[in-house]
Amino acid sequence: MSPRTLALAALYLAPTMFAGCAGGSPDQAATPSDDDVIVHVINQSADRIMVSAMYDVGTTMGLGSVPPEGEAAFAFFWRAGELRMVVDYLERKATSNGLVSVDRGEVLELVVTAREPVLRRRT
Repeated sequence: MSPRTLALAALYLAPTMFAGCAGGSPDQAATPSDDDVIVHVINQSADRIMVSAMYDVGTTMGLGSVPPEGEAAFAFFWRAGELRMVVDYLERKATSNGLVSVDRGEVLELVVTAREPVLRRRT
């Protein structure tokens, strides 16, 4: 396994091991590959949220839930092109960020507030 893959695996597993908020146990989590996009979600709202990735024309892939004021990381294979993250506040209407061009292997951060989500590249 390359050092980059190990680093991505640590980034992916750490929030689920320590916060226990990704909905599954860490031993169920797959190790991300170099082609996976990783989205670290920081939920600053008082609502439980469901997070999905949307690509192409309306194709949506559910990633998981994040508790109120919790964090989680989700890794998924990304073909290439534009990505839209959809956040369903469960108690309210769903919302999404604007389209973002994403390459395979990128690490992104999605900060969810009570008003709207903001997606950015993680530095």
